[in-house]
This record gives sequence, C-alpha cells and structure tokens, in this order.
Amino acid sequence: KRTDTVASVPTPALVRAKDIVDEFKDNSLAASSKYTGKLITVTGDIDHVDYTMNVWGNYAEQFPYVGINGHGFKCIISEEESASLTAGSEVTVSAEFLYYDGSGGVYFKPCSIVSTS
Repeated sequence: KRTDTVASVPTPALVRAKDIVDEFKDNSLAASSKYTGKLITVTGDIDHVDYTMNVWGNYAEQFPYVGINGHGFKCIISEEESASLTAGSEVTVSAEFLYYDGSGGVYFKPCSIVSTS
C-alpha cells in the first residue's frame, strides 16, 4: 500500500504576472494545483484593459479585465476599477485563480486593485 503524498507547494506572498504565466506554460497541472483556491497578490505592468468573453462558461457573457505583461495574465475586475487603469502603469492586484485556457491565457477572478503607479 502506497502512503506517498504530494508535497504542498507554498504560495509566495507576491508574484510577478509573467512568472505565473510561465509556470502555466511549463506545467499547467502543477500550476493549477499550486494556485487553485488561494488568494494571491500579483504585480506587473498593465498591457491593456478590455473585455473578455466568458471562455470558462457562457460565451455570451463578457467581463472587464486588465491584461498584465502581455495577453497571458487576465485579471477580471469591476467596471469601476477598469475605468481608472492606464496601459503602461504598474499594478498590484489581489486575485484568485479561475481558469487556464491551454494556450497561454491564465484567468483570475475575482480580482481587486491593491495599488497602481
């Protein structure tokens, strides 16, 4: 009888958005396990603010999001928060992992803005 257990991977206090996207590209199973159910703080440069289709559910729904460090990290935010963001600024968000699309897009929801500069 096997008694092996999977070692718990600690979640860092502050993570760069690019590092998360790279983790999912390298091994999406390990990254999903590491981030599922955890609230993390993520930082990076705002690439764009836009709407995304609900690719994890009803495609007719759309949500505002901030793209951080390119199109890989997508943080679903409120309409109010999206109106105050500017591409090129650095942002720090509090976020919970939602979905990986298998082609480099990592979605986090809910997200809230911690700070911008």
